[in-house]
Amino acid sequence: MGPLKTRLSSLSPPYYLGIDIGSISINTVILDEKGQIHYERYDYCEGRPFEQLKQILDEVLEALPDKQPSNLAFTGSGGKLASEILGGIYINEVISQSAAVSHLHPEVRISYSRGSRLHRLLPWMHGARE
Repeated sequence: MGPLKTRLSSLSPPYYLGIDIGSISINTVILDEKGQIHYERYDYCEGRPFEQLKQILDEVLEALPDKQPSNLAFTGSGGKLASEILGGIYINEVISQSAAVSHLHPEVRISYSRGSRLHRLLPWMHGARE
């Protein structure tokens, strides 16, 4: 049993697999129903995001106790296409970033998002993101 499989073997459903597919990198996270992170990784995709995504999914799905997540969500520039091909849901990255900041830091009124191709300043009124 590899280290990833050992790490995830005690994880019980439901668990959630979130994948942010960007033009430069892919960020992957597995959360439990309480939002606790059980696994996270950052991979450069070197211009081949779907080849890298396949490798990531092969490793992660093999390590999960049921060989599939309870829920699968994608975001990022490649997220919409990935959700159409693989199933799961697509969440616009501005919405996902805003929801994450709102959940983790409700006191924050503005955030800055810096991607490889795009930089954003995300102002909002408290509660407007929900």
